[in-house]
Amino acid sequence: MIRITLLLSLFILFTGGIFSQPRPRADINGRVEADVIQTSRNSYQLYLSLRIPYDQLIFEKNDSVYVSGTEFSCEIYDGDKLIERQSVTQNVAVTGFNETLRRDAYVQNLISFKLNGSVFTVKPSLKRDNASIPMPIKEFTVDLANGDKKARPIVVENTGSIGNYILVNMGNTIPYDGKKYTLLVPVPDSLSQSKILIEQNGVQLKDTIINSIPNETCTIKQKEGEIEVSLIPGNGKTAGYIPVELPKSVDEGELQAVLEQNKKRTIYNISVVWHDKPFVLNDIDMAVNLLKVITNDNQIDYIYSHTSSERYKALKTVWARITKTDSVGYNPLMNEFYTRADYAIMNFSYNNQRNGIETDRGRVYLRFGKPTRIERNYNGKYGVVETWYYDNLKRKFDFEDTNGKGNFIIRQ
Repeated sequence: MIRITLLLSLFILFTGGIFSQPRPRADINGRVEADVIQTSRNSYQLYLSLRIPYDQLIFEKNDSVYVSGTEFSCEIYDGDKLIERQSVTQNVAVTGFNETLRRDAYVQNLISFKLNGSVFTVKPSLKRDNASIPMPIKEFTVDLANGDKKARPIVVENTGSIGNYILVNMGNTIPYDGKKYTLLVPVPDSLSQSKILIEQNGVQLKDTIINSIPNETCTIKQKEGEIEVSLIPGNGKTAGYIPVELPKSVDEGELQAVLEQNKKRTIYNISVVWHDKPFVLNDIDMAVNLLKVITNDNQIDYIYSHTSSERYKALKTVWARITKTDSVGYNPLMNEFYTRADYAIMNFSYNNQRNGIETDRGRVYLRFGKPTRIERNYNGKYGVVETWYYDNLKRKFDFEDTNGKGNFIIRQ
């Protein structure tokens, strides 16, 4: 009964909009995307885009609002010669401090260069308002005489309007987050029947036959905070693009989009990345041990019956059984559960140990999530007393720290 209640609490709080606090910040290089699109026989457009979550910005309070911004710059070199430099700025203002901690709100920037040569070095950089040191971004090479001369799939989200999409803008990766994404797959020959396969781990996930290929190319532009990708009439001399919706069964790891045309196979490798993956999942033993709160020993024994390299997949299978969902696709309740564990470790550990999950506050947080509100008072008898209120569950918990070491004990 306790386990069922906990799972129900996870579901209620997850679907009710109560989420854990932000996790450690991701590498900014995971947010930079480069898309090269051929515009004519010897001309290419480089689109360099960046999305950075609010929690990676530095906000300054100005009267009743918090303000921040970015300057995204890029230099293009031909050998040692600087041939072009561009920069764009974006500003943002929010009304509450909690808004500055959001990971699901972004500042996005887009820079475009017309390229006619063969090999270029691209050097992007990012400056944040209220920060003295720029955030480094790795430079990279665009070799139009070799691999980058071939157009590559672009990861987008549907807008509901035919031919118009939103750029996912996550470093040319497919995010592993349960959302629906589409690949715009380049097809060089618009006169031939084509087949596009989506494969992963040796398994074919989707098979799309294209009988009529429209003569459409891509253009990318920024509009109202989003970066739009549009299919527009092409000139017949460059690749056309075909939208292929990705199945929900896509898992973490490498995915292949395979184009079969004129008895040739062109394979595009694309990474599926859990960008905000809870760090507890990097320690499989800790992740499995936490399952004791919500499942039985049979499930834990099932995981440990696998080899060490197979246990992570077995863990996902167990979560699919618990939540009665697909065994491979993204599981939002699994994510919420381990995100809470991350938060407990970061905020409730004491004595320089990673023991936050084992504390009373950690256990309550793991079970019920973020409180509606917290009150903290000093009591001469009990020291510091912290009260957590869960208004939607009509419950409250009192914790006391009697020795000042940060280990708050629940008061019965």
